[in-house]
Amino acid sequence: MPTSVPLHLWKASVGNACTYIPRVDDKVFYFPAGHSELSSSPIDIASEEPPVSVATASTIHCQIVEVQLLADNDTDEAFYRILLQPCPYRGPIFKPSSAVTPPPPPSTMSLSWFSKVLTQSDAHNGGGYSIPRACAESLFPPLNYADDTPLQTLSVTDMHGTVWEFRHIFRGNPKRHLLTTGWSRFVTGKSLTKEDSVVFMKVGVEEELFVGIRRRRRMGELRGRGEVVNAMRKAWAGETFEVTYYPRKGTLEFIVGVDAVERVLRERWAPGVRVKMAVEMEDSRKIWVHGFFIV
Repeated sequence: MPTSVPLHLWKASVGNACTYIPRVDDKVFYFPAGHSELSSSPIDIASEEPPVSVATASTIHCQIVEVQLLADNDTDEAFYRILLQPCPYRGPIFKPSSAVTPPPPPSTMSLSWFSKVLTQSDAHNGGGYSIPRACAESLFPPLNYADDTPLQTLSVTDMHGTVWEFRHIFRGNPKRHLLTTGWSRFVTGKSLTKEDSVVFMKVGVEEELFVGIRRRRRMGELRGRGEVVNAMRKAWAGETFEVTYYPRKGTLEFIVGVDAVERVLRERWAPGVRVKMAVEMEDSRKIWVHGFFIV
């Protein structure tokens, strides 16, 4: 069974891969074509039975009735599972230009995090983990650099509540931060491989340490075709349906907030219009790709 994860840890675990985090009662658009791309075998929407119109098939307006933010029991990846109820779309609601959307209440939970893509050396179960200096100095308790060999033991909790202990040491020539004792056990226990990412998080005034994992996308991780088609058919029939989404590099979001869609539709699209798109890099940095609208 997957583990329920608090919102702040879930957001840090997915990083920039998820631009929309669903909330109960949100109005959204469901894009079946985007959902079909996660199927383990191709889905031709036009040929599905019962037949549906192109307009109905392309987007379905829904209200979210249940949200679960979870961590996969096998991979530790953060994902969400939501229930949606299709509902009529009555067009955009006029909002006066002077209207100001109140900001969300400030978070009472302090959180800082750092992620790193694992190298071949990091993922070797007989070695250690080279910690970026920024991560060590911003998240971990300070070392006593007056010692001949500065070191400490870190207790870090994963997304399922299991505590892992690592020895954090500062050594080498040139000197660098390393996780040694305990790291190999973690690599083996989590089946980590090169290009997976490890996310360290520091939470609250107690400065508790947590660890999450972002997996390099591999073949064979798509959803079952039956699961996807069943959700699409229920959506077209106006019935409550369930979707599961793993935010990760290379997968498009197919549940999009109404405000975001309406904002795009208000633009005057024509060939030559400049556009930009946020793209997450392997090291979790977000860059903007610029281009032109063609059709």
